[in-house]
Amino acid sequence: MEQLLALCATGIFTVAAVFPAFAETPRLPQVEGFPVTHWDNLMPPGWDPLSESKIDQLAAVQDGDPAADRAMKDMREIFDNAPANLAMNGKGVTLAGYIVPLERDADGALLELLLVPYFGACIHQPPPPANQIVHVTLREAAPGYRAMMPVWLSGTLSIDRSETQMGVTTYRMSGERIEPYKG
Repeated sequence: MEQLLALCATGIFTVAAVFPAFAETPRLPQVEGFPVTHWDNLMPPGWDPLSESKIDQLAAVQDGDPAADRAMKDMREIFDNAPANLAMNGKGVTLAGYIVPLERDADGALLELLLVPYFGACIHQPPPPANQIVHVTLREAAPGYRAMMPVWLSGTLSIDRSETQMGVTTYRMSGERIEPYKG
């Protein structure tokens, strides 16, 4: 289980590999101008965070070892500086992911969030690479959405690095439409 969590934290596994419900044929939202895209499209072609030799250090150390802390710090630096796929700038997309709430209105409706590719990211596990986190500002407040709820989110991506209390992001999205994920 520890290895699975470590691999999820590095973003190696896709959502479908870790959570089979995402592997089912989903009911894809049909939002004109916002085609369904996959998280892999947010990474530039050829970018492989595991090719960095510093990350290999993690496999060779035990918890509590000072080398583990150094390796984690090195990995965090690589992940926090993950490059954007320039081809995605200005693209309308629909992504499936999980909600990490950042801001709600006085009635508790969601206004701003991080969209992440797997359950627990940024909350129960270290954040994924910055190019696998989207900072979303919703056009309209969305009541009834809670942390780690799976959703479809449609909007226009821009490359705009931001640092939040929950993680560093490479992308922003103006969220036009949010709806619960249905497999």
